[in-house]
Amino acid sequence: MTPSQPQAATFKTEYLPRSAGTRSIEVSLLAPRNELVQVLGSFNNWQPREMSQSPDGNWRLQLELADGDYEYCFRVKSNSWFMREQWVQISDPRATRINPFSNEVAVLTVRNGHRVISEYEWLYDRAALPPDEELIIYELHVGGFGASEAESKRLGKFPDVISKLDYLCELGVNAIELMPIHEFPTDYSWGYNPRFHFAVESAYGTPADFKKLVDECHARGIRVILDVVFNHCDAEHPLAKIDHDYWFHHDNPDPEGVRFGPKFNYDYYDEARGVFPAREFSGDCARFWVEEYHVDGFRFDATALINNFDFLKGVRDDLKAKCADKPFILIAEHLPEDPRITGLDGPMDAAWHFTFHDQLKANLLGREFGGRKPHDLDGTMAVIDARREGFGGINNVVNFATSHDHEYEMMRLGAVGIFDEPAFRRAKHAAAMLLTSPGLPMLRMGEEFGEYAPKSLDEIKLHWELLHKHPNQDLFRHYSALIGLRKANGALRRGNAEFFFSDAERKLLVFARRDENGGLLVVVANLLDEEAGDFAIPNWPADGKWHEWMRDYEVEVQGGVLHDRLAKSEWKIFVHEPAAQTG
Repeated sequence: MTPSQPQAATFKTEYLPRSAGTRSIEVSLLAPRNELVQVLGSFNNWQPREMSQSPDGNWRLQLELADGDYEYCFRVKSNSWFMREQWVQISDPRATRINPFSNEVAVLTVRNGHRVISEYEWLYDRAALPPDEELIIYELHVGGFGASEAESKRLGKFPDVISKLDYLCELGVNAIELMPIHEFPTDYSWGYNPRFHFAVESAYGTPADFKKLVDECHARGIRVILDVVFNHCDAEHPLAKIDHDYWFHHDNPDPEGVRFGPKFNYDYYDEARGVFPAREFSGDCARFWVEEYHVDGFRFDATALINNFDFLKGVRDDLKAKCADKPFILIAEHLPEDPRITGLDGPMDAAWHFTFHDQLKANLLGREFGGRKPHDLDGTMAVIDARREGFGGINNVVNFATSHDHEYEMMRLGAVGIFDEPAFRRAKHAAAMLLTSPGLPMLRMGEEFGEYAPKSLDEIKLHWELLHKHPNQDLFRHYSALIGLRKANGALRRGNAEFFFSDAERKLLVFARRDENGGLLVVVANLLDEEAGDFAIPNWPADGKWHEWMRDYEVEVQGGVLHDRLAKSEWKIFVHEPAAQTG
């Protein structure tokens, strides 16, 4: 069986032409329980060559190659239960680059007598980056975020994202969380069906393109967090064809509705090799993205389905040791929510805070959402101060008003008949709750200017033209200003929230945040989209002048009582600095 030969110039090259002379280059494939393995490629006119198995389970072959780009694949006599003893053609499961016109063909590049991935030269590797507790995260899909409004039908690529980094700086975020960019079988996907865990999605660009994106982010003080999928993979993953049960569960143990493909078996131990094969593969993959692409953190998809803290702790310990000289964060998507995934004894630093999202949506919509009651003061206090839900520290949660798993606020509001000014008013309410609450805030791309697209791959492209409209511009300025306040005021970055007043009838909630120097910030929130009118709040933390930041005015507090007014869905932020010490 010979693969169809690639067309001329089927993949973009970023390397120099081949030079004279050859060097011995090894190709290998881990297949410890398989009987026969062959390699074939453009270096030998696609004629199969037998490989030899080493005691470590790898099949190896030395090739004499000059500098240049080559394409190759393997032929394996399968040991998978559904195709045992059949010859199958596969690409390298550890390929770092795939021919975009054929997922069966990997790309091998030789430069100066060595295998290389990219010749990119890092420029900003020593740039200062924000610590975990100061992160303001922006979740984006490269294809949906990147292309300009003038190219409404084209998917974005890494260079397009680079062109918008200054926009993100204007917004104020200091971390981007990229939805999965591992190579998947089509050009159009959410990314949660990885086929090649070590390769950059070719539809988004080359390895050098992605390295430049990371580098340009670092130049601007923006950290890069990758969303990674280590629970499952695409059904046509090469490992599933080599020897399915060596890496995956024979029968997927997950409930029927959450079986997304072959599921890694992190409990299976190979006595002969002395390793857990699935842990070895995924751990090597995580380490690879840190070493090769210099990323600053991972968001682990479906950690509850992975259901193996030993594996996750092993990855954490390895990565933390490798990144000891720079900040690195591990974030879990864990459903149902379980605080044990985070903290001192948990394998992750933080977890997506789904109850925050659900309570916020219930408050915005004025109806039950995700089992949360609207305008529930106790429920709202619990999600603002995640310690009430059992999290060890407030920075163990990533708060969000929407994510790729959820509809935008504007879509949800429109579905219940809330449009125009009332919708934007509630969107500002959501921004205020997100950015004044303890925890790490995360925005979904476009949320900051009122994106409304439904949760659909066909609608994944952002409507950048919305930024030409006044209400959308105003919402963007609102988000940007709140982010600026959060970055400037230490009280909003510390893990404390002191609730000292609530009004059950008018659904008012008041809490204080304190910085390490005694500075105070107090948030007064109207959870209802109704006028609260005049109010008096007793037990105010300090008398004297306070600055209301949202509308920019001063108010005098006397006798421990603040008097003011609240409009529909309005949040006010009062800032007070301690008097200067004298003497």
